[in-house]
Amino acid sequence: MIRSFLALLALGLSPLVSAPAAAQGNEAKASLYTRMEGDRASAALILRVTPGWYVYHTDLGHPDAIGTPLKLELSSEGIEWGELVWPEPHVKRVEDDVLGTYTYNYHVGKITAYATGKVTTPGAANTARLHLTGQTCTDITAVCIPYEETATSNGEG
Repeated sequence: MIRSFLALLALGLSPLVSAPAAAQGNEAKASLYTRMEGDRASAALILRVTPGWYVYHTDLGHPDAIGTPLKLELSSEGIEWGELVWPEPHVKRVEDDVLGTYTYNYHVGKITAYATGKVTTPGAANTARLHLTGQTCTDITAVCIPYEETATSNGEG
């Protein structure tokens, strides 16, 4: 019980613990770029993560791991988007039975993911909206903070 409580505190999941002032902002920043060619659309998401921080992959990893994976909603009027394709995530080993044995995350400065889509409405505007939610974490101070952002694209990318 105490180990579980300590693990939650370390992840910043307790309302009794707040992130330090330096960690109150977003530690990740998304940019979205789109392009249309005929009936095909392409999108690129560039996610920049502050050095020393990381975000979880869309798949958390081990079934017993604790954390909030990235969730994304890519939308455009007149375009049906496929799934975003991500680079291979970093496998972070956790030597604690409470947290699971590993998580998938990205801790490099810049991560790029791609999606393709089909234009379903002729003359659809080249605009897209991507809503992201998850967690940014740092091992330096053992803090995780909620992450939420909406990125938009208006034009060629």
